[in-house]
Amino acid sequence: MPGLQVSETPAGVLVAWATSDGFTALAADQPGGDCGDGMRVAVQAAVSCLMTSLGYPVMGRPNGDIIVLVKDGDAG
Repeated sequence: MPGLQVSETPAGVLVAWATSDGFTALAADQPGGDCGDGMRVAVQAAVSCLMTSLGYPVMGRPNGDIIVLVKDGDAG
């Protein structure tokens, strides 16, 4: 399913951005190259900034997804 995806992990919450095949094809036709990667970077930066400003530790993954870690006192 394309769009922002949020799922539980043992460490916290995984936040991922998935594009549809149609979006990827449309983005590839635009000047400036691959807008899909730009969208992923923008979403990652926005979510990371928001969650960090709320006091949540955030860990990036090599594929561009992020994990919002459980804050001390939030577990359980």
